Amino acid sequence: MTDLKEVPLPYTIKNHILIKEGVHNGVYYPAQMLRLAVDQHEGLQVYLDHQDTKGQAALTWVGAIHNPKWSEKDKAIVGDIDIVDPKYAMAIAYGAKFGLSATVDVDVQHLDGRDVASNPIFKSYSMVVDPAVRETMLNENQSQELEPEIKMTEELDFKADLEPALTKLDDAIRRASAMRDTSLLTTLQQIKAIVSKVCGKEYPYPKPPAPEKLSELEAKIAALEQIISSSPNPSEPSSVHDEELEAVKKENEKLKEQLNAYQREKLAARVDAILKKELALGLTSAADSESRRAELEKMDSTALDAVEYNLDRTIKILESNEDNSRPAETTPTSAPRKQELSATNSSSAKLLQMMIAEQNRATFRYGGDE
Repeated sequence: MTDLKEVPLPYTIKNHILIKEGVHNGVYYPAQMLRLAVDQHEGLQVYLDHQDTKGQAALTWVGAIHNPKWSEKDKAIVGDIDIVDPKYAMAIAYGAKFGLSATVDVDVQHLDGRDVASNPIFKSYSMVVDPAVRETMLNENQSQELEPEIKMTEELDFKADLEPALTKLDDAIRRASAMRDTSLLTTLQQIKAIVSKVCGKEYPYPKPPAPEKLSELEAKIAALEQIISSSPNPSEPSSVHDEELEAVKKENEKLKEQLNAYQREKLAARVDAILKKELALGLTSAADSESRRAELEKMDSTALDAVEYNLDRTIKILESNEDNSRPAETTPTSAPRKQELSATNSSSAKLLQMMIAEQNRATFRYGGDE
């Protein structure tokens, strides 16, 4: 600035670190405690060299703090410092390096081998030459990660800002499709669906790619197992060979996890199908369905094959031996009356006998061997 007399008052230093997590004057100030004390900082007065604590507040007042907020990146309270005193406003505008020092009352507890501050009451700040928190120095670079200030009177045109992104996403989707990278392609399509929605456009949100088929996973695992078993032990643990082998083992474990998840999902679907058939036939009651589910989940594939075979045979018998001995009723019959007729019907009794005979001829007992 060519003429320091033109420095505006108040002279404001925006978004400056006031205090941050760390050990200051032998006491540790935790981030959680400081985060809760942000609101205390609005309007705190700024003095020179803590003279306010020595009865010199009126003579050494230079400004105040406004708009305090929390910076998660720096683990610090930041705010705007308004300097009203012309002398110090010009000094700071010129490049003077003063720091900030808080006047604060805290309870100190000795925890984990160090003194920790709690229950802080912030009273004021002072400009000093040698602050306890070096990051509070004025006219030195700081790197707070703050939300950008948006005035209420400003309206951002999100659609106009995002339109170019859609074009770039289209290009990226075409490249991912050409490379046959299914995972990347799905991710890009999901991003495009979100951006399109913000822009008021329609674009279907894609589901993640389905897991690899069981046979493909088993083939890959078998190939990796062969590599691992045939690989000689390296003489040096830090060799390149050892690193490659570890990578193969990690990939193998990852595929095994996918295989186990696929098998669990397939088993659950198969058990659900069997249980549904048993409930429909009356072989399992609703009250016993959960215990029966647990029983089915413990069976191996051979036993489940036997159970499913017997069920399908029973269903087929029932469907091919419908009771045609009586003419169709011309008037509706109440539910209790239908149940009574069904119970006394000779054809139903015949079907039940056939079901029992079919189960007795099965290789496996119903439910499989225990």
